[in-house]
Amino acid sequence: ANADCKKLLKSLPNPTPTLVEMMEACNRFGTSDHKYEVTAAAFATSQPFGQRQITSRSPGPTPVCYGCGKAGHLQKNCRIKTSIPVCTRCRKGRHYNDQCRSR
Repeated sequence: ANADCKKLLKSLPNPTPTLVEMMEACNRFGTSDHKYEVTAAAFATSQPFGQRQITSRSPGPTPVCYGCGKAGHLQKNCRIKTSIPVCTRCRKGRHYNDQCRSR
């Protein structure tokens, strides 16, 4: 891109514009020869359709289970089954205080 197009790209509202946004901004600016060169250069450096650039993720902390408190798995994958919820009002299972009928 020429100097005018580079200035135009710096003035875009998105700090990290996509390739399509840059092409559209430069295509609205300049002569037809310049537009052709910009479009050809953009397509030459772009990846084929359907292929995304794979970015490596940094390994995060290992997940901690909320059921047993051990690291390495989540509660939905926990082998230790949790007990049935117990109502604190009537001390019977399978419901909570807000659903208790013995008021």
